[in-house]
Amino acid sequence: MKKALTLSIIAFTSAIFVAANCLLASDGTLDPFGADPKRASPGCKAEDRYKFVALINSKGEFIHFIKNNTLARVKLTNFKGAQAGTTDWDKVLKAVKVQKVRERTVYILVYNPHPGQCSKHTLKMTDDGYVSVYGCCGR
Repeated sequence: MKKALTLSIIAFTSAIFVAANCLLASDGTLDPFGADPKRASPGCKAEDRYKFVALINSKGEFIHFIKNNTLARVKLTNFKGAQAGTTDWDKVLKAVKVQKVRERTVYILVYNPHPGQCSKHTLKMTDDGYVSVYGCCGR
Protein backbone atom coordinates (compact mmCIF):
# COMPACT_ATOMS: atom_id res chain seq x y z
CA MET A 1 0.00 0.00 0.00
CA LYS A 2 2.82 2.38 0.84
CA LYS A 3 4.43 1.83 -2.58
CA ALA A 4 1.15 2.59 -4.42
CA LEU A 5 0.71 5.79 -2.42
CA THR A 6 4.24 6.91 -3.29
CA LEU A 7 3.63 6.31 -7.02
CA SER A 8 0.37 8.29 -6.83
CA ILE A 9 2.15 11.23 -5.24
CA ILE A 10 4.87 11.14 -7.92
CA ALA A 11 2.25 11.04 -10.71
CA PHE A 12 0.33 13.92 -9.10
CA THR A 13 3.51 15.98 -8.68
CA SER A 14 4.47 15.34 -12.32
CA ALA A 15 1.03 16.48 -13.47
CA ILE A 16 1.37 19.70 -11.47
CA PHE A 17 4.85 20.29 -12.97
CA VAL A 18 3.52 19.82 -16.53
CA ALA A 19 0.56 22.12 -15.88
CA ALA A 20 2.81 24.80 -14.40
CA ASN A 21 4.91 24.88 -17.58
CA CYS A 22 2.05 25.07 -20.08
CA LEU A 23 -1.19 26.92 -20.48
CA LEU A 24 -4.45 25.15 -21.08
CA ALA A 25 -5.78 25.62 -24.61
CA SER A 26 -9.51 25.68 -25.28
CA ASP A 27 -9.37 22.08 -26.54
CA GLY A 28 -8.00 20.96 -23.18
CA THR A 29 -4.42 20.42 -24.33
CA LEU A 30 -1.42 21.96 -22.60
CA ASP A 31 0.59 24.39 -24.70
CA PRO A 32 3.75 26.36 -23.76
CA PHE A 33 2.92 29.34 -26.01
CA GLY A 34 -0.43 30.29 -24.54
CA ALA A 35 -4.04 29.38 -24.91
CA ASP A 36 -4.74 28.86 -28.60
CA PRO A 37 -2.72 29.50 -31.78
CA LYS A 38 -3.44 32.81 -33.47
CA ARG A 39 -6.06 32.44 -36.18
CA ALA A 40 -5.68 33.52 -39.78
CA SER A 41 -6.66 37.10 -40.57
CA PRO A 42 -6.32 39.31 -43.67
CA GLY A 43 -2.66 39.16 -44.70
CA CYS A 44 -1.79 36.71 -41.93
CA LYS A 45 -1.72 32.93 -41.97
CA ALA A 46 -2.72 31.06 -38.84
CA GLU A 47 0.06 30.45 -36.34
CA ASP A 48 1.85 27.14 -36.91
CA ARG A 49 2.63 25.10 -33.83
CA TYR A 50 4.30 21.73 -33.64
CA LYS A 51 6.54 19.59 -31.49
CA PHE A 52 9.92 18.09 -32.33
CA VAL A 53 11.77 15.49 -30.32
CA ALA A 54 14.66 17.80 -29.49
CA LEU A 55 16.51 19.30 -26.56
CA ILE A 56 17.90 22.79 -27.17
CA ASN A 57 20.32 24.08 -24.54
CA SER A 58 21.88 27.13 -26.21
CA LYS A 59 21.52 29.66 -29.01
CA GLY A 60 24.07 27.64 -30.97
CA GLU A 61 22.00 24.47 -30.67
CA PHE A 62 18.91 26.43 -31.76
CA ILE A 63 20.77 27.63 -34.88
CA HIS A 64 22.02 24.09 -35.55
CA PHE A 65 18.42 22.86 -35.35
CA ILE A 66 17.21 25.53 -37.81
CA LYS A 67 20.03 24.69 -40.23
CA ASN A 68 19.25 20.98 -40.19
CA ASN A 69 15.45 20.89 -40.10
CA THR A 70 12.86 22.22 -42.49
CA LEU A 71 10.49 24.51 -40.64
CA ALA A 72 7.32 25.47 -42.53
CA ARG A 73 7.19 29.14 -43.54
CA VAL A 74 10.64 29.96 -42.12
CA LYS A 75 12.69 31.75 -44.79
CA LEU A 76 15.59 33.75 -43.42
CA THR A 77 15.73 36.07 -46.45
CA ASN A 78 16.80 39.10 -44.42
CA PHE A 79 19.89 37.19 -43.19
CA LYS A 80 21.43 36.68 -46.64
CA GLY A 81 25.10 35.83 -46.80
CA ALA A 82 27.71 37.39 -49.10
CA GLN A 83 27.26 34.62 -51.69
CA ALA A 84 23.93 34.19 -53.47
CA GLY A 85 21.67 31.61 -51.87
CA THR A 86 23.54 31.51 -48.56
CA THR A 87 22.55 32.53 -45.04
CA ASP A 88 24.79 34.55 -42.73
CA TRP A 89 24.45 32.31 -39.68
CA ASP A 90 26.51 34.68 -37.50
CA LYS A 91 23.86 37.38 -38.08
CA VAL A 92 21.13 34.87 -37.29
CA LEU A 93 22.89 33.85 -34.07
CA LYS A 94 23.22 37.49 -32.98
CA ALA A 95 19.50 38.06 -33.65
CA VAL A 96 18.33 35.19 -31.41
CA LYS A 97 16.81 36.31 -28.11
CA VAL A 98 16.38 34.07 -25.09
CA GLN A 99 13.48 34.31 -22.68
CA LYS A 100 12.55 32.30 -19.60
CA VAL A 101 8.89 31.28 -19.42
CA ARG A 102 8.27 29.48 -16.17
CA GLU A 103 10.67 26.52 -16.19
CA ARG A 104 11.30 26.63 -19.94
CA THR A 105 13.84 28.49 -22.01
CA VAL A 106 12.39 29.95 -25.22
CA TYR A 107 14.64 30.84 -28.15
CA ILE A 108 13.10 33.62 -30.29
CA LEU A 109 14.11 34.71 -33.78
CA VAL A 110 12.43 37.62 -35.53
CA TYR A 111 12.94 37.45 -39.29
CA ASN A 112 11.43 38.75 -42.53
CA PRO A 113 10.87 36.19 -45.31
CA HIS A 114 10.03 38.88 -47.91
CA PRO A 115 11.62 42.25 -46.99
CA GLY A 116 9.50 45.16 -48.17
CA GLN A 117 6.36 43.01 -48.40
CA CYS A 118 6.00 41.54 -44.93
CA SER A 119 6.05 42.68 -41.36
CA LYS A 120 8.19 40.74 -38.94
CA HIS A 121 7.70 37.01 -38.51
CA THR A 122 8.55 35.26 -35.27
CA LEU A 123 9.95 31.79 -34.73
CA LYS A 124 9.89 30.55 -31.14
CA MET A 125 11.22 27.25 -29.88
CA THR A 126 11.30 25.92 -26.35
CA ASP A 127 14.23 24.01 -24.96
CA ASP A 128 12.11 20.83 -25.13
CA GLY A 129 11.11 21.14 -28.79
CA TYR A 130 7.82 23.06 -29.00
CA VAL A 131 7.73 25.44 -31.98
CA SER A 132 5.59 28.45 -32.90
CA VAL A 133 5.78 30.32 -36.24
CA TYR A 134 3.70 33.44 -36.91
CA GLY A 135 3.81 36.48 -39.16
CA CYS A 136 1.95 38.61 -41.70
CA CYS A 137 2.48 39.72 -45.31
CA GLY A 138 0.64 41.96 -47.70
CA ARG A 139 -0.48 44.55 -45.20
